[in-house]
Amino acid sequence: EIVTLPLWSAMDDAALQSVVDAVRSYGAKGRVSITTRAERPVERLRHAKWGGSPDSDITVPAYPGVVLRPVDTRSPSVQDVSHLSTWRNKHVKSFLSEFDATPDRTRRWLSEAVQNDDSKILFMIEDRHLGEVLGYIGIAAIDWQQLSAEADSVVRGGQRRPGLMSAALRALLAWGERELGLVAYSVRVLADNPALQFYEKFGFREMRRIPLMAERSVDGLVWREAKSVPGGGHPRELVYMVLPVGSQVRPEEVS
Repeated sequence: EIVTLPLWSAMDDAALQSVVDAVRSYGAKGRVSITTRAERPVERLRHAKWGGSPDSDITVPAYPGVVLRPVDTRSPSVQDVSHLSTWRNKHVKSFLSEFDATPDRTRRWLSEAVQNDDSKILFMIEDRHLGEVLGYIGIAAIDWQQLSAEADSVVRGGQRRPGLMSAALRALLAWGERELGLVAYSVRVLADNPALQFYEKFGFREMRRIPLMAERSVDGLVWREAKSVPGGGHPRELVYMVLPVGSQVRPEEVS
């Protein structure tokens, strides 16, 4: 999060140019997020979301050798579509809507729904050293008036790495604060989802639980909020959680 550059009063032009060249070289390798400060936050969101090709220089450092890369929603890559579809199906019970995520359906969702939604962005979690994609993560439901948003689609796809997902989430929320001006985060998670413990360890605090009712359709099943469940009993509950301002968590505490 912090870098100290060589700087002293007797620094000559050669030393100065050496530092400048090093910084420029680092940015050119795609290790830093490059945006224009003159842009409004929503424009920075679009810039990141529409420029997230595999070769993009828009990345967010998250973990040793690992970065968050925005998913290109204008022209989704075959690899991104495949990963998103496969992992969505693998973790289908963790979502409020259950359906078969085919590549065609995923591609349409990215290019139509996500691209045109100024309150949502999705990142792939990439190991740039090994050339592997390890999962995906996103921000959704951005309220540009309240400067709040939800952590969304926190999905581990590859092999388990201690601290990886917490580091990715921490980097994502810091990026939202730095680039979009967001000041408050929340999350919604199913009560029977093991990710509930992940969010609790990260620092999110439970606010309320809402009973859910299942609705079936030709596409699959959708869990919707209900004030009460006929016959008593709640087959599933949705937990609303918020992240207290200033919450801190050490990387080794969450995996």
